[in-house]
Amino acid sequence: MLRIPSKGLQNSVNRHNCRTDVLSDWIEGSALFTQTRISKVDVLDMLLEEQVYRNEDFAWEFILNVWDDLRYRVKHGKNCALRIDLDGVTPEGHWEKFPAYSFCLALALRDWCSCGDNSHHEQGELFERLTECSLVARGWRSKRTGWASKNAAGLPRLVEEISSHIKEPLGGNIEEWLPSRGKDAGLDLICDQLFSDDRGGRPLYFFQCASGRQWKDKTNTPDLQLWAKLIDFSNSPLRGFSLPYVLSERREFRRVANSINGILIDRLRLIAPLAGDSNQVPSELESDLKNWLTPRIEALTSESHVNQIY
Repeated sequence: MLRIPSKGLQNSVNRHNCRTDVLSDWIEGSALFTQTRISKVDVLDMLLEEQVYRNEDFAWEFILNVWDDLRYRVKHGKNCALRIDLDGVTPEGHWEKFPAYSFCLALALRDWCSCGDNSHHEQGELFERLTECSLVARGWRSKRTGWASKNAAGLPRLVEEISSHIKEPLGGNIEEWLPSRGKDAGLDLICDQLFSDDRGGRPLYFFQCASGRQWKDKTNTPDLQLWAKLIDFSNSPLRGFSLPYVLSERREFRRVANSINGILIDRLRLIAPLAGDSNQVPSELESDLKNWLTPRIEALTSESHVNQIY
């Protein structure tokens, strides 16, 4: 099994102080990245050995909740990488068969297990590309706009490109509203649904793709009021937000969705259209995901990070 998460698992005596999503991620990663079946008993032994729980019956109560969460994830995320049964979780193949899912899972585990590095730009760009891929697989038209080294022209040129792409005119005086900082004004990609004409009035979303642990600080980006000054929309865009974590707890999902006031895409919604035999991840993106993942999964599964099954 992987190293015990350094976050999200706190001593639980009279109440459950552990996060279901953290333990679910840890179980999924332990099964897939170490190619090992993880049983409920294995999880129980770990929680007792690490003194997270001291009462076995109370620990079982939490584990049953986690198993409900795992089944929910497999069903709604169309997760083909794992098989969940009453007693355990079994990998259905090597992680390389499921690069999109493995990438999102690894991003979450690097947070919970404190196994990070300084490649935030690289992971962010990969996550933007994966979000775009998922939206296209759902039938949307998408254009990535997030800052990259090749986007040297800066925000004024980007505004012009977006204006041309969505067939909406520029604002009256965009120079007045251009921010002094912020190379992309908090915008990572746009997606819309086309009609046969260019008259506007169509579904239009401006997306923030948040791949890191500070994603909650970004739920109010991009700034739609600012973009309304830069482009003269016939109908105002709504905000879209994607993240590699699972928000399976209904109340949390609803709170975040309400804050965004648009489309919320967590890992389940992101991966679902890319799962199964109809894998729609382009070969170049698949290769880049695997290249990024290989050393990081090796770090997660190295001897110093892995616990033996009790």
